Amino acid sequence: MFWRIAADEVYENTGVYISAMICEHKLICGEMLGCKMDERCVQIVCVRNPSEFHSREVYFELLKRILVKVKKQMKNPKAAFTAEQIEFTYFNSVNETDTL
Repeated sequence: MFWRIAADEVYENTGVYISAMICEHKLICGEMLGCKMDERCVQIVCVRNPSEFHSREVYFELLKRILVKVKKQMKNPKAAFTAEQIEFTYFNSVNETDTL
């Protein structure tokens, strides 16, 4: 829900909605780093579709705004941010004769 609240605020101010896929995982790290056995990690994946959002810089600025809002809502947990260049294809529809 934190993401939706922050993304809705950014959308209201900019007209741009950044969708995300959110997965929760168990985090394994040593006690010397302050980790507990029941530590959890939330992984958020966002993909910029260049045909819908041309400016990489503006996209990342809006994404950072959302991340800062989410961190504040969650009482400022540790966070890491990774940006990767990927090949991305999407399909509006697939016919029985189409192959991948």
